[in-house]
Amino acid sequence: DVSELTKARAEIDAASKDRPNWGQAWGLRGEIEERSGNVDAAIAAFQRSIELGDVNPLRARHLAALLLSQNKADQVQALMDRIPNGKE
Repeated sequence: DVSELTKARAEIDAASKDRPNWGQAWGLRGEIEERSGNVDAAIAAFQRSIELGDVNPLRARHLAALLLSQNKADQVQALMDRIPNGKE
């Protein structure tokens, strides 16, 4: 629902003002943008989330899928190199 996504985006914006380097907020922003169909904004938010240390594997998968949908396969390998695989 568009109104729910708008409310969620406003909540994340408010939280980000208090904690601009909170990776989880950027990850949630990525999810909101993805659900809203804003692919470029979703990619940017997911990438910022990972840069800030939020290496959520599910969000990384979403980011990989978005990158592939934009013909950015070269960026997917770099992404996968940054995500722990749980075998260490």
